[in-house]
Amino acid sequence: LDWSLVPEEMQTDPEFSIEAIQRNPRVYTELSESMRSNDRIARVAIETDGVEDDVILEATEQCPQLLCDRDAMLVIARSWHTDVLQETLRFSPIEVRDDKEIMLEAVK
Repeated sequence: LDWSLVPEEMQTDPEFSIEAIQRNPRVYTELSESMRSNDRIARVAIETDGVEDDVILEATEQCPQLLCDRDAMLVIARSWHTDVLQETLRFSPIEVRDDKEIMLEAVK
C-alpha cells in the first residue's frame, strides 16, 4: 500500500506506525523523519522478522544511539548480511565490538 494513501492522523500515530511496521518493516522507510527518528519506532523496525538491510541501515542512521545498545546490536548481528554488519560495527563503540556474543553472531 502506498503510504500516502494512509490518512495523515494514522501516519502521525506512533502506535499505528508500530503496528504497521510489525506487519511490514518496509513501512519504516515511508514514515516522516520525525517518526523515523523515534527510538521506539526504530527499535521495532530493526526487531521485526523479515526486516531488510536497508531498513536497519535507515533506522541506525536516524537513531544512532541504537549502535550503542547491546540488545539492538545483537538483533542487528543476527539479521544483517556480513558486509553491511561490518560497516555498522565500524560506527559502534568499542564496548559493542568487545562483546563476545555480538561478535559470535557476527562471524557466523
